[in-house]
Amino acid sequence: MSSESNVCVLCGDTKTPEGETRKARFYCNSCGKEWILEKRRSARFSGLLQIEKQENRVSLLLDSLALFNSTVKIEELTYGFANFIHQRLGGRNVGILIIDVDKSQIHLAGYKSSNPKLERKIKSIKLDYDLSYGVLVKSMTEARSIHYKLEEEKHPFYKLYAELTKTHSQLLIPILYGVNALGLITMDYAQSPDTIHISEEREMMELLTGQFAVALRNASLYERSKNQSVNFQNLHLSALTLSKLYLDNQDEMMRMILLSASSFANSAKNKLFEKNKSEAWSKFYELNRDDTGMHSYSGRLSEKETEDIFNLKEPKQEKNLLIIPFSAEDGTSYCFHLAKETSTFSRDDFEVLNAYTALTKITIDNTRMYKRMGDQKMIEREIEIARDIQLNLLPRQTPEINGFKFSGFMKSAKGVGGDYYDFIVSPNQSEVIICIGDVSGKGVSAGIVMATVRTILHSLVRRKPTINEILSDINTYIYYNYSEAASPRFMTMTLISWEPKTNEFLFAGAGHGNIAIYRKASNSLELIETKGIVLGIEPNINRWSNSGSFTLNRGDVMLLYTDGVTEAMNENGVSFDDPRLFDSFVKHAAKTLDSNELLNEIYKDLESFVGGREQHDDITMIALASNG
Repeated sequence: MSSESNVCVLCGDTKTPEGETRKARFYCNSCGKEWILEKRRSARFSGLLQIEKQENRVSLLLDSLALFNSTVKIEELTYGFANFIHQRLGGRNVGILIIDVDKSQIHLAGYKSSNPKLERKIKSIKLDYDLSYGVLVKSMTEARSIHYKLEEEKHPFYKLYAELTKTHSQLLIPILYGVNALGLITMDYAQSPDTIHISEEREMMELLTGQFAVALRNASLYERSKNQSVNFQNLHLSALTLSKLYLDNQDEMMRMILLSASSFANSAKNKLFEKNKSEAWSKFYELNRDDTGMHSYSGRLSEKETEDIFNLKEPKQEKNLLIIPFSAEDGTSYCFHLAKETSTFSRDDFEVLNAYTALTKITIDNTRMYKRMGDQKMIEREIEIARDIQLNLLPRQTPEINGFKFSGFMKSAKGVGGDYYDFIVSPNQSEVIICIGDVSGKGVSAGIVMATVRTILHSLVRRKPTINEILSDINTYIYYNYSEAASPRFMTMTLISWEPKTNEFLFAGAGHGNIAIYRKASNSLELIETKGIVLGIEPNINRWSNSGSFTLNRGDVMLLYTDGVTEAMNENGVSFDDPRLFDSFVKHAAKTLDSNELLNEIYKDLESFVGGREQHDDITMIALASNG
């Protein structure tokens, strides 16, 4: 070949072209730029590839497009394309390999040779999709065409293939859909072809393979859509079947769940494990299919077996066993174990079983809800009654005493809480007991403790004991009634006894927190620790008793609060905390002596801070303003 026939105009290389084709362009190995061939000789192609004119290339593409548009079945498409290339390239061996992701294999989808006996032998070969197969997998993973000599590859497959086919080298063309490799096309060469010949065959095959990739992708989608349509119909039928079962017949329901799962995946051995979160053991339901029919069992597992089964949190496949864990709304854990005799589960199997698992969860949740429905209505009614009782136990009116303004504020969380505040005025208005407290926990039991404490408090005040004695008696009641209970109850409390004539406030604390006082004269905040021990922890609290006194001058304001105020969180998980509460308290106390307005403004600041986050604890505050 003369030097004028092939010249890289960028670097001047006049040798036989050495390079590679990328995206249908041939690039020089010397300079890395595209070769520009000044002249072409008519004898560069063998077979059909002796085409020089552009219209013949267009004709080849049109012929292939007619093939791609004539079928949507993968088997017909791959065999037809292999046969098309075989015939148009003068009888060369052509193979089409497709990646089977589910089985981690390279599946020989089409192979055409002039030797039918060779075709049968080649079709019996199975390849794993791993890097040990060298250049075959490299071509797909790197998404580039490669021409190589079989003798240079180390894997035994290449020696076997060379001996069977008498092949010297192969051209590999990856089947690319976008950036994803769907498979590979192989073309055999009995003798080493010249570089020009390879580059032009590679260029033409890359164009044809690009069209083939689209057709193959469409055929795969069509096949999957048919399977998914069948699966959807079966899922719908299963949903109707399960919904017609007796909701109180769990064993029958579980058997039907396993039967449906078995039909979806064609699995022979099927188990569904169930573990209640409050139990150490689990129950299993089993349905097996063999030549003699179906056999179902149920039973319990030991604690050790239970741990091994429910450690898994995500679906997992182990050879021919598929494991799918899931949980019901009430916290009960479940796990499918589905096994086939020999074959593995495909991606379609996995998808439909995942969808069926969601359907199973809904069915199980519905049965739980059905069983709870009667009791739940009764519980909801009890909560409603208990909530009414809690609100009715709060003081209906605040004391009206010249020179002082009393106010209380409570914003309950959902359900029944354990916050409590009260003003108890003596008949002759010579004394006022101010109380604020918080029972541990929430719900009906906390509300009952709060209601009982309120009754005890009102009865004790009439006997006129000291506030320390009142706390001691309440502690005795809580300790001996709840310390040994399944859910022990404790309570924090602050009691303040105020005598209007002397304007002296005596206080006793039981682990509740600070008394905050705004001093008008100095425009400052004073904090008084109430200390003491939480009620219900010890049988005798006398050695932890704490008491003291304070006075309020004109313009001073006292604030009491529960931890529902300071522990309220915003959407970022940040608490309102004491500093924000005290800043809000001082700011508004300096502006008004109306204690109702003061509490409302503090709550507005709290509400603005919390934003849209749900309230999880009662918010309770007491204010006492001295305006006399």
